[in-house]
Amino acid sequence: SDPSYWVALYHGHLAGVTGIYFTPGDRQEAVWGGWTAYDPALRSSVSRGKMLLLQKMVIEAQATGRRLLRLYTSTLPEEAAANRLYDHVGLKVYRTEPLPDGTGMVLYRQAELASLYKRARNTV
Repeated sequence: SDPSYWVALYHGHLAGVTGIYFTPGDRQEAVWGGWTAYDPALRSSVSRGKMLLLQKMVIEAQATGRRLLRLYTSTLPEEAAANRLYDHVGLKVYRTEPLPDGTGMVLYRQAELASLYKRARNTV
């Protein structure tokens, strides 16, 4: 519920999207990172762009006053780069479950927002 999304522009072109939302079961303690994507056609700036989108998510999540940032990915090959980024910034896997089609696992991740926010503010 209460989703908020932001788009990133690069020289006037849509470069990516990120957002946050809440779930009823943990609304008081956590904010969830929403679907995040970055245009792979922007090859030279993809890593920096992904990091900037993640920073935007963290800064907006911190403003909600919640303690945790949570999100989920999977073990599917197309999410390998996202998993490396999330590992790098400290979003740890705290729960897994099989994907409905049995092709892999859903990886639920979380980190303390205060720690993520401190890192995000130091790298902007």
